[in-house]
Amino acid sequence: MLVQCCKELNATDQNEDRRTPASVGDYLFISVNKDRTSFEIHRLVQIATQKWLNGEGQQERWKQQFISVLCAELPNGEYENWSRCRTLLPHARSAATQRPKEEASLQDWATVLYKTTWYLLRMGNGSEAEKLSTAAMNVRIKILGRKYKDTADAITMAGLAYDFMGRWEAAEKLLIETMETRKQKPRADHPSTLTSMANLASTYRNQGRWETAEKLEVEVMETSKQKLGVDHPSTLASMNDLAFTWHRLG
Repeated sequence: MLVQCCKELNATDQNEDRRTPASVGDYLFISVNKDRTSFEIHRLVQIATQKWLNGEGQQERWKQQFISVLCAELPNGEYENWSRCRTLLPHARSAATQRPKEEASLQDWATVLYKTTWYLLRMGNGSEAEKLSTAAMNVRIKILGRKYKDTADAITMAGLAYDFMGRWEAAEKLLIETMETRKQKPRADHPSTLTSMANLASTYRNQGRWETAEKLEVEVMETSKQKLGVDHPSTLASMNDLAFTWHRLG
């Protein structure tokens, strides 16, 4: 539709004054950024396209396609991915408002929200992270059940978002659930289980429950030393957490 419109505009120019045929960009339907790695489509064209897709009964199909592509392209929120996450954040926010209907697409949608929450928490945007992580968690619980690994990951992310927002009792409840699930599967000394224990200890510290945090942190540190080694980054982090707790306990 857009291409045909531009062809017609170009033909009109040629018939009137034989000027050089105009490109799509000349009419500002599409603007390309300076490094030519991305482009923007005029908002009115987007609205017109959405109306047309809806009228043709194709909107849900292309919504699912959009979410599928974004799910594959969007990385997690670790530091090395921040630049990519920043570029894709507007698309992720758009996807968050377009919940699909089919179950398979819903799982991709939940993954997009999960990864976006990861990045938002790193950026300190707790309010938006809480909203998206809760939605992702609820979808995975409904589709997969509470014991599935991806569900445990989503519950953890929601717990971290709640903790960031100061909702410590709600965070504690979710993080305890994750810890107990991971103790059973994969196992009590698995790195993911130790991480869930460390997350819960952090929530206890935020509540001023230093002795409770200390107990967990000692267990995490000792297990990490045995399973990962004394010089592993996770072991060193657990030692740092415990040292901070001991400092507060005098």
